[in-house]
Amino acid sequence: MRAQGRSKRGSLFRLSSLSSSQKITKCGIVVSRRVGGAVVRNKIKRRFRELYRHEQATLIPGIWIVIIASSAAATASMAELRVEWFRLGKVLSIFQKKL
Repeated sequence: MRAQGRSKRGSLFRLSSLSSSQKITKCGIVVSRRVGGAVVRNKIKRRFRELYRHEQATLIPGIWIVIIASSAAATASMAELRVEWFRLGKVLSIFQKKL
């Protein structure tokens, strides 16, 4: 994905995107063991899944997204994650023009 797609790093996570020929938007979430134990990693994944679920309708159809969490994401609030999501998403142009 890195060779063909686009990627942007923020303070809480790295957001990567790749255009696909399919009309289905997909999202993958990666949380390393360096971030914390299983409870912490699962909490981060749940937060990112919730963020993606709420914003899925605003995304361009047929785009694949990968979120790679950094250790700072473990202590970040949902509001902080959302602000970073929109900031990185606008740079990568993953949102529909309606925003």
